[in-house]
Amino acid sequence: MEPELRDGDRIVVDVSRRLPATGETFVLWDGIGLVVKHVEVVRGDAVDDDPPRIRLISANPD
Repeated sequence: MEPELRDGDRIVVDVSRRLPATGETFVLWDGIGLVVKHVEVVRGDAVDDDPPRIRLISANPD
């Protein structure tokens, strides 16, 4: 997440927040470990009854 978060930085996590919202930063379990990502909610197509999805975005493209 550099340059927003650097190696060794400490963060506070509000564990009461369970629903992601666009533009927020979330700590997520990716199956291997915890990752910090920006969240973008992608609304489904109402015509096809597609459910909403989330897109996880890294601040650091590497």
